[in-house]
Amino acid sequence: LILVPGAASNTGHSYYMGIFHFFQTFGEGSNKVKAYHHYAYRVEAAPPFRVCGVSSEIQLVTRKRNADKQASGWTHQRIWKDTSQTAYISGLFLDGDIVHLSYGSSDIDAR
Repeated sequence: LILVPGAASNTGHSYYMGIFHFFQTFGEGSNKVKAYHHYAYRVEAAPPFRVCGVSSEIQLVTRKRNADKQASGWTHQRIWKDTSQTAYISGLFLDGDIVHLSYGSSDIDAR
């Protein structure tokens, strides 16, 4: 969670912001794909910390399953499952009134 001060919020009130996710799994064996879905949420800055908002889904960049393996930047790492559609938010940072997200993509790239 990060504290967004009233001066940086679009409501004029301070609140906490966090990320939640769920995932869906498709396929079997080495073709198994786990797709994460991420959303931001906002809670009051004081008890009882009620949820005051949930965003639409946050779209993250993932490596495409059919990526050109000869293209620059392709990693030839062999993994036990297909992670081409895996992206997972791992950090939040507030810079003035801009929220930055950090995440891993395809268990290979940091974004």
